[in-house]
Amino acid sequence: MGVPRQFLHWIMNYSVDRQQYVQIDDKRSEKLTPQFGVPKGSILGPVLFSVYVADQLESMCNSHQYADDTTIYTSVKPTELQQGIERINSSLKTLVVWYEQSKLALQNDKIEAMLITTPQMASYTTSKTLIT
Repeated sequence: MGVPRQFLHWIMNYSVDRQQYVQIDDKRSEKLTPQFGVPKGSILGPVLFSVYVADQLESMCNSHQYADDTTIYTSVKPTELQQGIERINSSLKTLVVWYEQSKLALQNDKIEAMLITTPQMASYTTSKTLIT
C-alpha cells in the first residue's frame, strides 16, 4: 500500500501493549490489555480498519467503502439483469467468506439490497427475482 516504514513503526507503537479501562461516573474498571482491535472512537480507527479490509474489495463488483461500511454495486442493461444479480450475489458470498476468514462479524441485519431503476427497466423487472 506504499506506507512508509516510519508510519508503520508509529502505528505499531500506537496499537501494541495498550491498556484500557471503562469509566462510569467516578467508578473505573481495572486496566486490561486488549488482544486485538483499535480503540473505539479513536481518530485512527476508521483509517486502520480501511487498511485492514483493503484486500476484501479485490474480487467483488464495483465497491465503495467508508470506515466500516461497504457498498457493492453494479450497473446493467435490462436484458442483463440476471447476470447483474448473480454478480452481486457472488460478491456477497465472497464478502461473507472473507469476513469469516478474517475473524470479523458481519452484521446480517444491516445488509440491504436496493434496485435503482429507470421507468423502462422497472416495467421489465417487475416479474424478476432480485437478490437471494
